[in-house]
Amino acid sequence: MPREVSHILIGAVYHPPKANDQMIEHLISSMDTMSRQHPYTGIMILGDFNQIPDAQIRTYSLCQLVTGPMRKSAILDKIYSNISNEPPTILLEIIKSDHDSVIIVPSQQGPLRPRWQTIDVYCRSSDPNGKAMLCECLKRLDWKPLFVLQECATMVDCFYSTILSLLDYYLPIIKITKSSTDKPWVTPNFRHLVKSRQRAFLSGDVGQYQRLRNRTQRTASTLRKNYFAAKIEQLH
Repeated sequence: MPREVSHILIGAVYHPPKANDQMIEHLISSMDTMSRQHPYTGIMILGDFNQIPDAQIRTYSLCQLVTGPMRKSAILDKIYSNISNEPPTILLEIIKSDHDSVIIVPSQQGPLRPRWQTIDVYCRSSDPNGKAMLCECLKRLDWKPLFVLQECATMVDCFYSTILSLLDYYLPIIKITKSSTDKPWVTPNFRHLVKSRQRAFLSGDVGQYQRLRNRTQRTASTLRKNYFAAKIEQLH
């Protein structure tokens, strides 16, 4: 698949007119499961929804594409998708159905790929050695001068100035150069691992390339899952 869409999830739906809303729970759970494993999944949910409420479905940034009626003036057959498609075409019904038919085709020209450029990002270092030394320093730090102060505001200022000075010393702000086309879960270590894999491939070292390839795949899977858990799952 192109980088913008890693997988495609297609759901065929029939929701009876007098049924309860368990269908919505099933759809949300299915999209959650797939998005957790593959955050860049293209989704297309289509079928006979009747009068089912769709507010929760639209929280996935899915667009309802069908605008014309299928039966009299009612829009019962709907298509929810986050993939670029041509406007649906409504044709006559098939066999003895009282619903008109809906045909949709994918857009021949997908979203334009953004131009590659380097981006400088400033963030605090996450060096494990720096974290360990900061932890040891905090264990030995003498907080007695803090409790001598009389005013609460002065104590707060003293506390924050102490903590921030230690952070700046052990975990300083560093500059990281990233690519504008990188996925948000890509880290400098992962980028270095990909470069090592490519060097092994170009040098013809098959054994080293296979080991680095497998390690790269495992690392990418872990980073994607962690990113989803930290940034997306909590929104529910």
